[in-house]
Amino acid sequence: MTIRSLRYARLGGVLLITATLAGCLGSKGEIRTTTLVPAPLPAYQQGDLFTYRDEKGRTVTREVVASTPERTEWVTESGYRFTKGADIFVPQLAWEGTSSRGRALSVKVEGGLWPLAYRKSSAITIDYEKTDKETGAVRRYSELWRCRVNKPRRFEVPAGDFDTYKVVCKRHDPETDAVTRTHIWYYAPALGHYVKRIKKYADGRRKEISLVSWRRGEPKLAAAGG
Repeated sequence: MTIRSLRYARLGGVLLITATLAGCLGSKGEIRTTTLVPAPLPAYQQGDLFTYRDEKGRTVTREVVASTPERTEWVTESGYRFTKGADIFVPQLAWEGTSSRGRALSVKVEGGLWPLAYRKSSAITIDYEKTDKETGAVRRYSELWRCRVNKPRRFEVPAGDFDTYKVVCKRHDPETDAVTRTHIWYYAPALGHYVKRIKKYADGRRKEISLVSWRRGEPKLAAAGG
């Protein structure tokens, strides 16, 4: 796939960036290894919108509805809302969908990935409380994730080619330590977000989303006299 041009346009006070592509919107994925300097934590702002295509060709979106340096609130194309901390590889801190809502009661992180760099690793333990919105039943459970940063890769998605850090996070059963799920992220420092995410489940299922376009919200201006 070849990028012929990038288009910049103002829509509703925000900057829309899309790629004009030669050929189809398929992508090669990992092209080659590359080199990157350590990357700082991403900075989001209200109105940021990332549009992806999933493994079935459907359009999915992630839009920032509120953001502080400590956490960012997101909404998807289906109306599902979730909150993430400054480290986007740490699982969601809160969520609300059609059937349930939940929140993290405690988060413990050992090690650290940021500034993002090859060979860094972390272990994340989260205690959750989940409420069934229909029955009101409440369940508490824990998740253990281990993440590592692999060698940087040049990666191709429909939105273009990006130098990325490949971050692999595995969820382990707290009792048996068996891997129950794997998340693979291709994070592009130049974009400040991931261009591809792959989820692999223990039963063999696989889900993935690839970046098609992105739009940055306008920075908020300080109030007069503020």
